[in-house]
Amino acid sequence: MESFLFSYFIFIQMLLSLSLVFPQHAFSFVQTRCHDHEKSALWQFKQIFIIDMSASHDPSSYPTLSSWNYNNDCCSWDGVDCNEDTGRVIGLDLSSSCLFGSINSNSTLFHLVHLQSLNLADNNFNYSTIPTRLAHLSHLTYLNLSRSRFFGQVPTEISQLSKLSSLDLSYNIDSVDKRLLRLEGFSFKSLIHNLTSLEKLILSTVDIASTVPERLANLSSLTTMNLESCSLLGEFPTKVFYLPLLQDLNVNFNYDLSGYLPEFDLRNSLKYLKVSSTSFSGMISSSLGNLSQLIELDLSYNNFSGHIPLSVGNLTKLTSLDLSSNNLQGPIPISLSQLKNLETLYLRENKLSGIVKLDMFFTMKNLSKFSLSANNFLVDTRTRWNTSSFPQFEFLGLLSCQLTEFPDFLRNQSKLSKLILASNSIQGLIPRWIYNTSSETLDLLNLSDNFLTGYDQSPAILPSKLETLFLNSNKLKGPLDSLHIPPLSINVYDVSDNKLTGEISPSICNLSSLHILALSSSNLGGKLPPCLGNFSSMSMLKLYGNNFCGSIPDTWTNNCRMRVMDLSENQFQGHLPRSLANCTLLELLDIKKNQIEDSFPFWLETLPELFALFMSSNRFHGAIGEPQSKVSFPKLQIIDLSHNNFSGHLPCGYFQQWNAMKVFDNTHKLTYLNGTFRGKNWTLSFFYSMKVTNKGIVQGYERLPDFLKMMDVQ
Repeated sequence: MESFLFSYFIFIQMLLSLSLVFPQHAFSFVQTRCHDHEKSALWQFKQIFIIDMSASHDPSSYPTLSSWNYNNDCCSWDGVDCNEDTGRVIGLDLSSSCLFGSINSNSTLFHLVHLQSLNLADNNFNYSTIPTRLAHLSHLTYLNLSRSRFFGQVPTEISQLSKLSSLDLSYNIDSVDKRLLRLEGFSFKSLIHNLTSLEKLILSTVDIASTVPERLANLSSLTTMNLESCSLLGEFPTKVFYLPLLQDLNVNFNYDLSGYLPEFDLRNSLKYLKVSSTSFSGMISSSLGNLSQLIELDLSYNNFSGHIPLSVGNLTKLTSLDLSSNNLQGPIPISLSQLKNLETLYLRENKLSGIVKLDMFFTMKNLSKFSLSANNFLVDTRTRWNTSSFPQFEFLGLLSCQLTEFPDFLRNQSKLSKLILASNSIQGLIPRWIYNTSSETLDLLNLSDNFLTGYDQSPAILPSKLETLFLNSNKLKGPLDSLHIPPLSINVYDVSDNKLTGEISPSICNLSSLHILALSSSNLGGKLPPCLGNFSSMSMLKLYGNNFCGSIPDTWTNNCRMRVMDLSENQFQGHLPRSLANCTLLELLDIKKNQIEDSFPFWLETLPELFALFMSSNRFHGAIGEPQSKVSFPKLQIIDLSHNNFSGHLPCGYFQQWNAMKVFDNTHKLTYLNGTFRGKNWTLSFFYSMKVTNKGIVQGYERLPDFLKMMDVQ
């Protein structure tokens, strides 16, 4: 008996040793292996893709398929999950696997009929349509096809997957953010018809372009509904807000979606409510305070009116509150100071009034993003507290807050990334501490539209990481290069509308990261540095209303990224540079009121994006001539050739080809021609503007309606 126990003890020790050496396979002799036909299906599925590291955007992406070894059990392959009892493949996770290639309905993927979970997110399926054979995977409970460049109509066959609890088709967009997937007609209603078990529905950026079906309110298991940027129409069904388990609701950026906030009760489960950039309206009910679980609330860019309810102070779990760009009135409720967990608070662009003491936000120790810009109140920055104990802001917006001096509490702000003090009444010199307090972090400084005359120390050495600088519309004096030294990191540099003197220094050639250079109406003169045409990143050049002379640089290269060039109201001479034809992204060219002497620039007619061309009041001469290409000026809507020395007849060939001037769309509401520029840490959106002289009367357009078509040849 004793020897038997000893032998048994040795046997157990051997098993334990094996399990330590081979922990995953110690008992593989009893583990069910994957089935050969499923292994073969997976292997054939692998063969249709190439590994392309640019196909996935997640920083932790990994070429999963490269690790598969046909000699190994497929249940051990990365991304493959098998049922422990049957060996059937029930899960396939190839998200962020750097896959490039196409999927169709003949794919061996659809041989894996026991799949319960399929995740193909963050790959590049090369504009494949979503295969209708997905409906054959009838056991699926989880399907994620997001961020993978699928294209076309979403097949309503997906509605046959009645066991689905999570469906994610979001962010199938191309490199310029164009939406690739669509749900036309009644497809949205059809899609969710049988999906009664859905817990997560994520369709962001799917082009739905229809009303929201009332049936959504019947999906009683829903916890997450994300319909951001889906072109939804009509009125949002109020009953959806009452779904018993709903925690995350996002309908942001559906501009034609109307609705209002209902009366909320204490049983509501919402944690994230995002209704930004829609057409919601009405009052914000005091019942909002019943959403005690709310963590993020975004009602920005809507038509909400009335007061901010006092009950907002009950939302003590809030970390983010954004009520920007509405029609809210009255004072900021003192109850806001109870929201001690707030990290983001945006109240900008409303009609809020009264006197706001920044002291009320002192207790929000986590507050890092804060904007009170563009309201009707006066902000009192004086404080009875030690300013070193103030929250450390990363973003601070106090535009148009009736400030008369730089707030003293900024002296102790060491983490600022973006500081906006524009459109106030701050006078005198810019103190050194403004840009030194956050010298390691500051990337945007906007002091425009004040009464600033210079720096208390010149030339000021600006923070090394500064990317965006707005000093336009002040009273800055003296030579530009003696004013300050922009860092090499600068992307956006706007010193327009000041009282400067001198020329543009050649040192500007060192600013190779410039995207936008604006020096308009600043009393500058001299010749332009030739290097301006060599900036491969520059997309906007605005130098109008100065005394620049000489020739416009003829150095625009094939890498030209210029979209807007305004050199009007100067003293430029000579020819219009032929190298401008390299600027194939050019949308607006304004050279009016100069002394340019040249023939009609027919070589601009191939520019595919040019919609506005202003050449008036120069010395252009000769016959305009017939078009030199089959498609000339394809997007041109506005052209001004007036007050030149052109001769001969107006060629009918151009009129026949200027199709953009012939198109009028009366089916949509008024919109304006606009542009967006993006940098690494910034986005700048703007509306195109212009001045037109008609019968001696100057008419200004601060915004150009997109229907505007104009031709002036007088």
